[in-house]
Amino acid sequence: MQILAYLRKHPGATQTEIVKATGYSRGSVAYNLQRLQQDCRVSQITSRYYPADEYPTEEQAGADRALRNAQRQRIFRIIAENPGISRKQLAEEIQMPVSTLRWHLGKLTKEHLVLSEVKQHTICYSVNPEFIRQDE
Repeated sequence: MQILAYLRKHPGATQTEIVKATGYSRGSVAYNLQRLQQDCRVSQITSRYYPADEYPTEEQAGADRALRNAQRQRIFRIIAENPGISRKQLAEEIQMPVSTLRWHLGKLTKEHLVLSEVKQHTICYSVNPEFIRQDE
């Protein structure tokens, strides 16, 4: 089935993403997802679907949600390349208002993807080494 094959390549996809990728109608995708769930071949967390044999932990699902945003992916990549980078340096690097950056950093730290540490009155960020080990 094309939907299950798509989910194997893109675990955590939403119904809208599946519709766009497969070309099926929304109703057809909804029906087939329901059938796949009844057959225990697909699992759902909030609005995201996963192959049943690749069902993520809540922690993995949270990390997946956090990194689906392009801005957060960019922030995460820069932090990975520059461990110990300050919020101010990060804001200058990506040319984003500090308030917006703070919001994105909050999402990344909430999901334990990024660690923050206060060094001489400055908050510095680095990638959580536990996340890197899980991702390998």
